[in-house]
Amino acid sequence: MISFLSKKYKNPWLLLLFIAIAYGGIDFFFLQYQHSPQAFWVLQAFMMVTATTTVLLVAAIAKRQRIEQQLRHTLERDRLLAEVALKIRQSLELGEICQTTVTEVRELLQVDRVYIGFVQEQTFRVVAEAIAPDQTSLLDWQEQVPSYEEIAPFIPQKVIIADNIADLDILKPLKTYYQHYQIKSLLAVPLVTQDQTLGLLVAHQCSRFRHWQKGEVRLLEQLGTQVAIAVQQAQLYQQVQILNSNLEKQVRSRTLELEDRMLELEELQEMKAVFLQAVSHDLRTSMMGLLMLLKNLQNRSGDNISLSRSILDRLIQSGDRQLTLLNALSENHCAENRPLLLNRQPINLSNFLDQILQEWRSPFSQNQVSITHQIPETFPPIFADSQYLKQVFDNLLTNALKHNPPGIQLTIKANIEGNMMRCLLIDNGIGMDQQQCEKLFQLYLRSLHNQRLTGIGLGCYQCRQIIEAHGGQIGVSSIPQKGSQFWFTLPLAQSAKTAI
Repeated sequence: MISFLSKKYKNPWLLLLFIAIAYGGIDFFFLQYQHSPQAFWVLQAFMMVTATTTVLLVAAIAKRQRIEQQLRHTLERDRLLAEVALKIRQSLELGEICQTTVTEVRELLQVDRVYIGFVQEQTFRVVAEAIAPDQTSLLDWQEQVPSYEEIAPFIPQKVIIADNIADLDILKPLKTYYQHYQIKSLLAVPLVTQDQTLGLLVAHQCSRFRHWQKGEVRLLEQLGTQVAIAVQQAQLYQQVQILNSNLEKQVRSRTLELEDRMLELEELQEMKAVFLQAVSHDLRTSMMGLLMLLKNLQNRSGDNISLSRSILDRLIQSGDRQLTLLNALSENHCAENRPLLLNRQPINLSNFLDQILQEWRSPFSQNQVSITHQIPETFPPIFADSQYLKQVFDNLLTNALKHNPPGIQLTIKANIEGNMMRCLLIDNGIGMDQQQCEKLFQLYLRSLHNQRLTGIGLGCYQCRQIIEAHGGQIGVSSIPQKGSQFWFTLPLAQSAKTAI
């Protein structure tokens, strides 16, 4: 407490100074003054200073509170903007980006509808939407969505702010559209990147008229920028994905071409190996037999050398063998590019086989082969080329004798299956495994380490070409150490004539 006496302090302004000091740091004080008028003026001045100070303090506090509130709103808007931008940029899927945007914007602004529309090839299409439960969806009513011509005039604008859509002349062409969806207020920002307009981010207030705050407008503008960048990145990502997909297709296509080329080269190498193997083994074997016979004749004395029938037959067989192999190589080289020319005619299979087996009597005897022919003379005739059919039987019989030990038993049967004849050649030889059966009728090299499997697989390969040229099929079933069963089908003469 401080007390001031008027006799000692005559100046009232000095008293005001002490009053201010007391007001700033002293809780209360007493003022004694002998003259009432002067005391009144001092009290009045004191009240004016107090009131003025109070007003200034209240104004300063209010201003500070407004600044703090604006700062809080700014910080909150920036925080929300950062959260939404993070959610948007966490995905490169265009649909997910757009749907996340409209959902978050509607929640932030508390509006009735938010949608994103894209401008694509002179068309405007709504791609994502978030709406209040009592509002009509733009996605469900595509026929009511404004056309590109209607919406194009205000797409290039920076921002469209409409507290009341009736107040903006630029929106009047869309009056029917707004009435249908009961839109009262609108806030729209373009999605623009590098002078390219991608579309619009639009907020609708349908339940009431709304005054859009500056902070809301800035928030939507900033979000529009973030969305435009994210959309552009998503579109670039899609383009990269498409380019990668196309590149992968081109790589696969090129890889397949290279693989086909490699297969062609491998086939060429195999054909080269086939030819070399044929020359080095099959033809050499026949030539060595022929040379042995000729050398035996050369060692005989005298100028005139008599030639026995058996030696003559062996010379002819050796020459035929060489000619057959050479013809096979030539025909197999051309058969892949052009079909075989067949001279078909009805053939009695029983009589035809009798003639073939008569020619094989000597090889059968040398290899101690027992053969049974079970096809009756009354068997229906087949329709085939006799020369090629003889080649099929010769190849199959050669295969049976060459790849089995002496003393095997052969059986030839035939039956009718629909309009086809099925012929079977059965032996009780060493047989084959499944892998050998699968590639027997393909062009391949047999093992050089097994004396019974040397040479090239031309014979069976030729058989397949001939049978398939006739419209039939050929195959083999075998069990190791129990024998093999070769079969092929050919059309019957009557059905073939009818078909022709």
